[in-house]
Amino acid sequence: MTPPDKNNISLLSVSTDRPSHRYAAGEKVSFRITAKQNGTADVKILTDGRRILHLQQLKLQADKPESVQYTADTPGFIRCKVTLGEETAQSTAAIDPEQIRAKLPPRKDFNSFWEKMLAQSKTLPADFKMTPDDSATIKGFDFYRVSVSNIYGKRTHGFLTIPKNVYGPIPLLVTVAGYGPGFNAQSMWARRDFYGVWKAPVCTLCINIHEFEPPDKSEDLKAAYEVFLRENGNRHYYTIGMDRPERSYLCRAIMGCLRLAGEVIAMPCIDREHVVWAGSGQGGDFGIYLASLSDCFTAAVIGVPGYCNTGNPDPAEPPVLGCLPEFRDNTEEQRLFDCIHHAARVQIPVLLTVGYVNDTNFPSAAYPVLRALKGERLVLELTGQSSVNGNTPHMHMIRAWLRSQLNLQGEV
Repeated sequence: MTPPDKNNISLLSVSTDRPSHRYAAGEKVSFRITAKQNGTADVKILTDGRRILHLQQLKLQADKPESVQYTADTPGFIRCKVTLGEETAQSTAAIDPEQIRAKLPPRKDFNSFWEKMLAQSKTLPADFKMTPDDSATIKGFDFYRVSVSNIYGKRTHGFLTIPKNVYGPIPLLVTVAGYGPGFNAQSMWARRDFYGVWKAPVCTLCINIHEFEPPDKSEDLKAAYEVFLRENGNRHYYTIGMDRPERSYLCRAIMGCLRLAGEVIAMPCIDREHVVWAGSGQGGDFGIYLASLSDCFTAAVIGVPGYCNTGNPDPAEPPVLGCLPEFRDNTEEQRLFDCIHHAARVQIPVLLTVGYVNDTNFPSAAYPVLRALKGERLVLELTGQSSVNGNTPHMHMIRAWLRSQLNLQGEV
């Protein structure tokens, strides 16, 4: 076999025989495999959680499609992952995804736990600080660092933009970063562009879930994050203190985000009829948490949430969030943070995105969120690798929905 051409993005392709990618339980799924060169490919049929269901080798001839079939009898997602030389391609089929259920009900103390944490937070002075910052400037906007006190003597930090010369209440967009070091001034401005509100008359609040104050420069932010990880044994920060949920890092982060968002929403310039959350991955998780625990939000874009369906994982399936063993060892504690159980308390309009080929935030874990939501629900299925990047139709739809919920006029 000749070496792969790295400039040829279509060297190998896999697709389902239905553009919808959807099937009923018991139906045969046919995956169509095409290569641009001859060779023997390794074919895996597996769940989205990476449990292998079927293995085979397949001889491929250039530009001659071949098919592999598989029948799934229960609701879920199955993937066909094909490797030819150094190239890998995959496609995913949804099997009655609306019928996927939560593995376990919420803990009996679910509501009382969060009521206790909210009450504890409210006993603390907010000590809200809002400081002008000229480290990043965009014409027509004022830029601020904001922070607030949090439980156990911690602080939560973020960045706020407010348009100049806009009179009357102003809509607010709230978000947190995806997994990693969080926001600094530069990435905060990029978030306005990503969500299609770059020059729009809207305030944006970008919250960091980490408890250190973010430096201005990206390299300094990365260094501060690496220090934070070393100080905590280089663990996934969701697992820090997991055996004591009320003092865990994740609980502190949720409460801090709630406090900072609440203080900003209470500002006189904010239009409380149009306060919208938007986030993806970790931002999707936190959007569910905040919409569950606060009545301040009026709509939310929940992108590919991952911390879902954590209870009683199948021993044959990797646990959520990167397959870390800590998530299997603390199943009972995780049930307090499972997004499915928080989604059951959410009654505002939600646009939920599900990534079919996401290797961390499994679609089979996210779909029960859709089932649990109580308000108006819209699901956007992202069946391809790049469907949430750039000016794709999917991203245009998300931006248009978001702008409508913010009551913004004009095109995206």
